[in-house]
Amino acid sequence: MPYLTDTEQARIRRLFGYPALGDTFLLAWGIPHGVEFTFLLNKRMAAEFSAETIGLLREDLGRADETVNQIFRAQGNVEANKVGSLEINQQAIPQLERQLTLWVGRLADSLAIPRYPNAHGHGAASGGLNARVAHA
Repeated sequence: MPYLTDTEQARIRRLFGYPALGDTFLLAWGIPHGVEFTFLLNKRMAAEFSAETIGLLREDLGRADETVNQIFRAQGNVEANKVGSLEINQQAIPQLERQLTLWVGRLADSLAIPRYPNAHGHGAASGGLNARVAHA
């Protein structure tokens, strides 16, 4: 039975918005739920997958990676609205970001792993489970 490679796991962590930090740092930083989510992520990605499942996961990961690359390339087009008779699609980046949310969501569903709640973008909850307490 095949496994996800270390590189594939790192790419998934990044797409899901998980910090590239150890559990000790997350706890010291005051994000205890980060350790719980990281545990779920690591446990699931270390699992064995059937050949069919690993193939589908790799396809979705490749689509997500390609969409990220398209977003980076599209960012170079934001300097001008029109070049000659060609007009730039002003909705290209938002459309690609929605597409990326789709692929990251499919990976999350397939792996049964939640996206990191404090992540920004790609359909993540943004904000997490911790509430800021302000003193008057």
